[in-house]
Amino acid sequence: MADIEVRAKSFASPGPVDTDLRTALTGLVVTDWKEALIARGFGWMTDVGGGTTPIVGGGAGTTFDAQTPELVIDVPTNTTMCVLRASIVLEMPIDAADGAVAEAEMYFNRTGVSGATSTNGTVETPINMRSDAVGGCPCSVVSAVTTNITAPTISQCIDRIQVEKEITTSATGEYYSQARVDYVPQTMPFIVGPATWVLWWAGASAQGGYATVDFLAVPTGLVEDLV
Repeated sequence: MADIEVRAKSFASPGPVDTDLRTALTGLVVTDWKEALIARGFGWMTDVGGGTTPIVGGGAGTTFDAQTPELVIDVPTNTTMCVLRASIVLEMPIDAADGAVAEAEMYFNRTGVSGATSTNGTVETPINMRSDAVGGCPCSVVSAVTTNITAPTISQCIDRIQVEKEITTSATGEYYSQARVDYVPQTMPFIVGPATWVLWWAGASAQGGYATVDFLAVPTGLVEDLV
């Protein structure tokens, strides 16, 4: 069984250089570019809420307030973000009125960062998707924002969910069923910093929820080397 030599890009500092990779397979092995970037330490994970404790939506959980979202990921200059997966699970409130609506949305602001810090909410520490990778994420992440950030521009809504409760009696103890939105793009936008990725949720009653986001944070100078 003959060895096949494969030429690949290595994204180790100070920049991409050609390296030799060898495989004992009888054909060419092509690695998905997203998995290749994760293998090189450019993949990150973060979440909102944990255990049995959800995060109540901004605006006291009852109205959409762009200045108090549930998650803000700031993408700095010279960094490009690609969202691999984002999920929101709503823990629906009880005894809401007939026709009450709960909703959640994911969007990004292409015009700048939010500047959110520990003075606005809870600073999160993203975990690298390669468990042995060291170093911090270039994107700053703040969850459960309670002190207003500068209102972000909604450049593009990425995904959203809206659910309505229909009841036929006024009996107490009525529950919404669980609602969720899962964004797993086949073709994703390249969010070039400075920019912001935002998640929020709200409802007729105080709306709690959880979220997880997996994303790539790649030096913008390397983006053109992906093709």
